[in-house]
Amino acid sequence: MAVIFRIAVRNLKHHKSKTLIIGIIITLGITVLIIGNSMMQTASKGLERSFINNFSGHIMINGQTDGSLSLAGPGGGGPGHFSENEKIPVIPEFSQVKEYMASLPEVEAITPQITGRAMLSSENGGKSELMFAGIEPESYRRMFTGNIELLAGAFLKPGDAGIVLSEKTAKDIKKDMEASVKPGDMIILSSFPGASALKVREVQVKGIFRFKSSNRKIDEINFMDMENSRVLTGMTVSLGPEFELAEQETGLLDFDTQDSLFSGDMMEGMDSPSETMDEESLYNMLGDTGERTRLLQTDSQAWHFILIKLKDGARVNSVIENINNFFEKEELETKAYDWQTAAGIMGSLAYTVKTIFNLVILLIAVVAIIIIMNTLVISVTERTSEL
Repeated sequence: MAVIFRIAVRNLKHHKSKTLIIGIIITLGITVLIIGNSMMQTASKGLERSFINNFSGHIMINGQTDGSLSLAGPGGGGPGHFSENEKIPVIPEFSQVKEYMASLPEVEAITPQITGRAMLSSENGGKSELMFAGIEPESYRRMFTGNIELLAGAFLKPGDAGIVLSEKTAKDIKKDMEASVKPGDMIILSSFPGASALKVREVQVKGIFRFKSSNRKIDEINFMDMENSRVLTGMTVSLGPEFELAEQETGLLDFDTQDSLFSGDMMEGMDSPSETMDEESLYNMLGDTGERTRLLQTDSQAWHFILIKLKDGARVNSVIENINNFFEKEELETKAYDWQTAAGIMGSLAYTVKTIFNLVILLIAVVAIIIIMNTLVISVTERTSEL
């Protein structure tokens, strides 16, 4: 062993320039690997803290879907994502789910959320799209303490109806619509939630804010009260009661031409157009609309998400497993995810960059090893007689 070591040392001294080159390559490779991974890890942790403390909490719960879903809405950047017009599923048995979450000893805070998009139009034809989060102001501020900075006006209070715009949204409105908004202004928002009819709401601007931990995706969020959020996302009590048509009634749908529709027995028994119709007659013809009004009311138990912050962030995976086991046992079409899924594309960005970085380093390492091996082979070949 001593002889082999002595020969190796002599070989290194004999080829000082080659030894120096190999040493520099190895040193640079190790340095880049350590510093690069350290920077990637710092960026990943910073992004994680930003989303958990300002946006998503540790765990997101939503109605079970086949596609990918984030807090920003359908499509989290993964395969099988939703179409833009598809509605976000509502959490079934919301009260039961929330009660179970609150009973977990690991949970520090809980807040529900509704996510939607609406179009803001102006008289001059300008349009601007905005994303809104319907929240419970009290539980939201308790969970995300100090995550925003108010620039004007005030934040939503329990029972308030209105919207708090982000600084970015206010700037986008000024750019797209050539009009500025300020607290106290009334804006008209419209949406077309899935197969539902057009929804239009006039909403008062309560304030303008910015997130203290700025992020391109987070800066798009605007906070709205629950009632207006439910209307714009089509969260009504029911689409209407089921009913069956009699044979005589279904016969009205069986026609070949417009003439057959308005001829024969169809017109018998109808009042003459010249007959006057007073308010009472019109009401009797339309019938009682009370049931329709009730069914078009918003569902107070309808929420898209439940966000959870844990006392110990290191226990996220075990808590998620326990929650999903509960959903499976109770046969609830609901699922729990970590903050990365909640953040969507932005959540996986840092980890994707880190993976790409490590692959590049691995490729460089393979090339460096080949160079080093060739250099050593040449060195050994030159000293064959001595060996």
